[in-house]
Amino acid sequence: MADSTTVVALIKAAQHEERLCGAVLGATRPRQSQQQHRRRLELNTDVELQSPHRCPVSWLDVDQSEGRYLLTAAADGAIALFDLDSKGVITDADGGGQLRRRIKRLSLAPRTPPAAHRTAEAALRGHCYAASAVQWYPVDNGLFISAGMDGVVKAWDTNTFKVVLDFNLPAMVFAAALPPSSAGHSGEVWAVAWSPADEYLLASGATDCRVRLWDIRRSGASACLMILDQNQTAGEYTRLLLWETPSGANTLTHYLGTKNRRVKPFRMAPAEDLVFFPVEGTGDVLGFPVNTHDGRAECALRGHFETVQACAYRATTQELITSGADGLVLLWSCPATRGVAGGAAQDEADDWSSDDEGGSNGAADTGGGAFVPPILMQEPPRRRGRAS
Repeated sequence: MADSTTVVALIKAAQHEERLCGAVLGATRPRQSQQQHRRRLELNTDVELQSPHRCPVSWLDVDQSEGRYLLTAAADGAIALFDLDSKGVITDADGGGQLRRRIKRLSLAPRTPPAAHRTAEAALRGHCYAASAVQWYPVDNGLFISAGMDGVVKAWDTNTFKVVLDFNLPAMVFAAALPPSSAGHSGEVWAVAWSPADEYLLASGATDCRVRLWDIRRSGASACLMILDQNQTAGEYTRLLLWETPSGANTLTHYLGTKNRRVKPFRMAPAEDLVFFPVEGTGDVLGFPVNTHDGRAECALRGHFETVQACAYRATTQELITSGADGLVLLWSCPATRGVAGGAAQDEADDWSSDDEGGSNGAADTGGGAFVPPILMQEPPRRRGRAS
């Protein structure tokens, strides 16, 4: 018969083996709880993100290296930088002690006056006309680029928030990415995106109804690895489509409510097994399973008064950030993963301050605890009919 020491040793060995098995299983398949959290996103009113823009926010991007810093581009040409993990804490105006977290705005590059266009002063400012795109350098958040309708693409030093290089082009710029896309489209290039799985793979989309996949290590005609051509696909071309990368075939997956007739680029947000799609003509964002069986959205996010123009998914916290033509930037998170004031209540208040904190600057205090943007307290304008 085994003594007590042997029994204890066997129990510990069994527990150790169980932990190893659990670690292996957790590393080889996504956790079901994370999938459920992405389907239960709600507007996070415990966090205050004061947008400095008083006009449509046309584009936004979260850095890939840390998943922490947010860039926004506005229709007036301004560029703003936010720290999504900032620890600033504010108490309610009535002294009730309810804490909420304010996302810190680190920098703002205001619009460049037309008279200062292409001068030394423009190196400290945004674009003369609408900023159409911003994008982080994929491997280092010390650098990002912006593009605008003034025909200028700017490369920025994030630390100084100054332009270190600019490219003056003879036409309006709708999209830009690092490094620049190779030539090959027969129409205007409106979208560029890096592959999340291959650092050398770049996708570009144009008005010729084609998506091209590029290997940036190659040059000439061999750089284009594949062409996804809508013109060779039966059915409607103005909806969200799912393609098989290995074969380049359209899967013919039908996503309900994704008809699109926009005349300028917009940004969707893939989130592993979901894709968030901004619906044209409304302030809604629909969340679809990538491999859907019936084409129906699993969630609908409603918070904007006007069309949502860009979405960005923050994988580190499973949050979604949206910007729209109403000038709002909203953050969506699952209540189950949402800490009170982002965990900042246990830290000392951040001593950082800005001009925004000197007054309300457009922020509304409900007196009941949660921050609500002032536009959400107004009478909502009459919406246009939902796209079918």
